[in-house]
Amino acid sequence: MTHIDINAAYGEERKQKRASPLALFINVIKAKPDVGEDKHGAAFDKLILREEHEEELAELLREWRSLKYNSAFQTAVPPTEEELKERVEERKKRQKEREAEAAKQAAETLTSILSLDFLMPNGKTLQQSTGAECLKAAEHHAYLKDNLVKVGEKVGKRRRVGDVLSAKELQELLSA
Repeated sequence: MTHIDINAAYGEERKQKRASPLALFINVIKAKPDVGEDKHGAAFDKLILREEHEEELAELLREWRSLKYNSAFQTAVPPTEEELKERVEERKKRQKEREAEAAKQAAETLTSILSLDFLMPNGKTLQQSTGAECLKAAEHHAYLKDNLVKVGEKVGKRRRVGDVLSAKELQELLSA
């Protein structure tokens, strides 16, 4: 069995100055780094339980309580059904808000993508395309469908987009 000298781990120079529990544990590990977690833990337990380390033990217990308080409180005082329902509703509300924001950003992105120079599936630019071609392209572009339908309906089946809408008018139509 490997012995860790806890006096060496603590060090004579530290006797007058109080060390934190973490510093004590670090010193234990430094003294014999290759013995493993179980032996380090046993040496630390032995060291912290010494009478001269009452303050460090008290600090260790305060830290532990602080870390475990929320878990203990939630177990001791679980939320009521009403509180759980409120939490679920709040989560749903936040999710809807996030989805609405994402949809808004997507719409803004799509609006900025669709310009008169946008290349349509038929090889023409949007400016050169007719309203009918916009409506047909809407069938193949799910992410641009609404915008292409707006443009196609505004322009009319036989007229060209560039003859009816300026770049500014196109953006205003898509932003509406």
